[in-house]
Formats: sequence, C-alpha cells, structure tokens
Amino acid sequence: MKTSWLNGAFCFGGALLLAAVFGVGGCSSLPDEEVYPVDITIGEIEANMQKALDPDGRYAKAKSYVQRQITQEIRWLEENADEMLTDVKFVSPDKLMMVNIVDNAPQSGIIINGDRGWQIDYANKRSNELGESQMKLVRTLTLIANPGSRLSKVFDDIKITGCRVGDEDFYKLVCTVDDSNPNLPSLDIYIDKDDFLIKGYRVGKSSSKIIRYGLHEGVRIPVEIETVANGRKNRVSVVDYKLDVPIPLTDFYPPVFR
Repeated sequence: MKTSWLNGAFCFGGALLLAAVFGVGGCSSLPDEEVYPVDITIGEIEANMQKALDPDGRYAKAKSYVQRQITQEIRWLEENADEMLTDVKFVSPDKLMMVNIVDNAPQSGIIINGDRGWQIDYANKRSNELGESQMKLVRTLTLIANPGSRLSKVFDDIKITGCRVGDEDFYKLVCTVDDSNPNLPSLDIYIDKDDFLIKGYRVGKSSSKIIRYGLHEGVRIPVEIETVANGRKNRVSVVDYKLDVPIPLTDFYPPVFR
C-alpha cells in the first residue's frame, strides 16, 4: 500500500521529534484525556488516512519536495512578535534538510544524508555530526518524510486507544521509535475519528494542534498549526509547498565555513 499522506501529515511531527531530541521542548499545560479501548487495526487507520490526505496518490509518486513555513510566537498585548522562516527540502529516500532563518540570515539547521547527519550552527559558523542515539531519531524523521513509508514501518511499537479531550474524540496512537531505549521520547498522534485527519501531536510535554488543512497539488497538508513548548506558544503557517522540485544533492552536506 502506498501511503502518500505521511509527509503532509507529519511535516510538523518531524519538527517536533527534532525539537525533542535536541532539547527544544519543555513543560506545558496539557488538557485532561479520557482513554478507552477501540477495535481498529493500524492497517485500517493507515488506509483511511491515505484516502483523506492523498486521494489521487499524487504525493506517493513524488521523489522530492520543498516546503517553506513561518513560525511566529504568540504574545499577549505585543504586536511585533518574533518570526522565524524554516525551509525544508527532501529527496527520496533518505535526504532531508531543515534550515531556520531569522532576519534573512540562516541561524540553525539539521541535515540528514543517508546514515549521517549534522546539526548546523550558521550564526557561529560550526557544524556537529550527530551521534548514534540522535541519528536513531532523525532516521525515523527521514522515514516519516519518505513517500513509500507508513506508520507500521516507521515505528517499533504503536499502541492504539480511543481518546476523548473535551467534547472531541480521537484515535490516539502512541508511537515508540525504539522500544529498547526508554530515554527516546514517544510521539503521540491524535487522529479524528470521523475524517481520519491528524489533529494534533505530543512529544513529552510539548504539544501541537493542527488548526487548518489546505490542498497543495492534490495533497492535503497542515497549513496552520499551534505549538506549545517551553512555556511558549507559537503559530506555524505553511507559505509554500511544491512536489518534484529539482534539488542539488550537494545541499545535503554540511556547509564549509571560512
């Protein structure tokens, strides 16, 4: 089964995983949940999500994509909140780059190229190769972004329950990257029981809620999301998204600083 919906649904989930592994996430206040058993398989959930997010299989055939998103901190009584631009590039099957840009200058980023990865500090002109434990998590991120992937292939373990938050009902998927390593955070995914669209994520005490989906080249992706992490609330908006864009493979190596 081709699961073209994964990138559209998980572009923010991947960012959350990166935030968790590199220590960006923090404590936040999360609403109470009422969890209850449900009779559904991960295969049934995957099939319904595919119909909801990529009905024509457009993304399933894509070999690359580029995405640009803007993150703005939500502050009370302040009009000039800080903004950050993030450019994302992906080339199948295992090349991914995310660069954060502030005031038209790159500040930080992550580059994944097969079995190697780097954390880039553009502001201080240095890069650090990721260690083994970090690469375990970012390889999972790369799988999430791959059109040929699916939940049951990405995660070592997935537990499914029903979940009620306020007056909303979801399928809650607790996805474990490495079930032998309790130090790696799990990714909780909340899927609407009616339309099978992902409505939120949690990684540790950080949470994200998808506010709005949009249709890009036949693929339904989140275009507005709110995140709460480290006591701060941000709004992320997708401003550009294109499939099958030519991307030089040299982009997926760390920059040479002089």
